[in-house]
Amino acid sequence: MKRIFAFLLTLILLAGCMPAMADTLPKPIEKIPYDQIPENRDGIYHYLLLCMDQWDGNLRDNNDGIVLLTFDTRANRIMLTSILRDALVERPDGVIGRINYIVKNYGPEALCQIISTHLNIKVEKYVVFNFQQIANIVDYMGGVEIEVEANEAAYLYAPLAHKLGLYKLKSELEDLSLKYLDAVAYNDIIDKLQNESAQHDKFMASIQDQITTRMDDLHIPNSTVYGRVKHPYSIYRK
Repeated sequence: MKRIFAFLLTLILLAGCMPAMADTLPKPIEKIPYDQIPENRDGIYHYLLLCMDQWDGNLRDNNDGIVLLTFDTRANRIMLTSILRDALVERPDGVIGRINYIVKNYGPEALCQIISTHLNIKVEKYVVFNFQQIANIVDYMGGVEIEVEANEAAYLYAPLAHKLGLYKLKSELEDLSLKYLDAVAYNDIIDKLQNESAQHDKFMASIQDQITTRMDDLHIPNSTVYGRVKHPYSIYRK
């Protein structure tokens, strides 16, 4: 009954927001065709540094860390340009969306070309890394040992990770703190998530399909509906 009520409430709120959403759709972005971008000057090299929000090497998550690294051998300088993860760009399909979804959906080569056409510079090479590789670099340089209390991770380091855009790391810190601060609740949530995961996935897919259909009926362009399962600490707070 709660799920039906939540779904109906979502549709009501969505229908009420449609006129406002239509008035606030992103405007077209002016960009330079890739074949019209001039070659980089001799001695200047651009590399795209992409940090994936995960511990392994797969490209299935958001690229929340985006930095343009420029080597200028003529002036003997290095420049770092950080790009906001929430920046809007024109995707390969012509739809305007957030830049941190590009690698997951289209690949790093597509992101290089997008940044090239938006900034009018040729970016042809990239480096992809993740949390584990950063940890390996720290270990190679001698490593660090930090003792973190469970409550300290929850109220200090998790919010800091959130501010830096490291959402996966934030969730891991919150879940680990809950595991030690309230082990009974943590284990109970984990068991329920595992036992009901198939049911949750089916329910979320159904909701996404119905909302997408409704938005198509209302002719709302440039929209994508995403769904996810909340992590244990977030469920615990609810």
